[in-house]
Amino acid sequence: MALPGFPIATAAGLAALLLAGAATAAPGPRLALVIGNGDYAELPALPACTASAGKVAEALKALEFEVMDRRDVTSGAMGAALTAFGRRMDDAPGASAVVYVCGYAAGMGERPFLLPVSANIRRPTDIMTQGILAKAAVDLLVRGEPSRALLALDLVPMTGSGEPPMDSLAKAGVPDGLGLIAAVGQPPEQGPTSLGAALAAVLGEPGIETGSVVRDVRRRLESEQSTQVAAARVPRESLPVAIEEAPPRAEPQAAPVSPVEAPPQPRESPARPPVAAAPPPLPDGPDMNDGQRRLVQEALKRVGYYAGAVDGIFGPETRAGIRRFQYEIGAEMTGSITGEQAAKLVTMPSDGR
Repeated sequence: MALPGFPIATAAGLAALLLAGAATAAPGPRLALVIGNGDYAELPALPACTASAGKVAEALKALEFEVMDRRDVTSGAMGAALTAFGRRMDDAPGASAVVYVCGYAAGMGERPFLLPVSANIRRPTDIMTQGILAKAAVDLLVRGEPSRALLALDLVPMTGSGEPPMDSLAKAGVPDGLGLIAAVGQPPEQGPTSLGAALAAVLGEPGIETGSVVRDVRRRLESEQSTQVAAARVPRESLPVAIEEAPPRAEPQAAPVSPVEAPPQPRESPARPPVAAAPPPLPDGPDMNDGQRRLVQEALKRVGYYAGAVDGIFGPETRAGIRRFQYEIGAEMTGSITGEQAAKLVTMPSDGR
């Protein structure tokens, strides 16, 4: 069942992804990221998201997916999880990838945001500074170029707000092979969500293909009164979700050296750990050159506050990332970074601490 005014067909650009289709791509490993946010600090708990994440992760593990399972993540931890999963895909060209996210969502400026468990929304701008753009999950899978992929967004409108807008995702430029299933609704007090239960069940069917996942999950949700399909995109080419991997190629082994023939090795003194050089001072944002602005964008991306291009342009998404960083360090959220803040950002570990 589609949302009023939001036909299923418009989800073609909607992102997130089910099959990055290139049938000619060499098969890679099976990778999955599962995020279940249930224990919110300032919003009613969502035990259904916890249960759903568990069922989906279990179904993926049964298909021999390498599952990155994250529960009750903060803003920094959610961004870091997306970044870490992106790096894992970079190391595994042609992988089969699945991303499932369950939790509260809200809209700001016609864009949907995924809310971490640390969200404390007192004013509309808090959605932007504390949430994670849903488009970040789309961008993640576009950049990762998996051979096939599925993005499932299991969204609960934030208490007191309307349904998160999805139109902006429909405008995202993505390859034709990507697909998506997204649902918005009120979860049950016990057990998994409708989308979580349907997705886990469909993934358990023998030989399931990417197109079948979207079609079958959508069909199962059509009879649900409390959940609506916000977006559904079936990939043009349907491929098996659990791709068969080529057997690992054995590396040639060097002939063993006889202990008598082995030359003696000199003993080395233990090396002292290198002393980290102090980072170079950085100017305030307006005075930065192109390379310094790119450095800031790379650091924002590394810690999960930014998912856009590293192009040296401080546009709206970069400034939103700066505001998230400023919120985390307790600074005024101006969106314009100072030299002192930039120096702290570029030396911050990837976990955001």
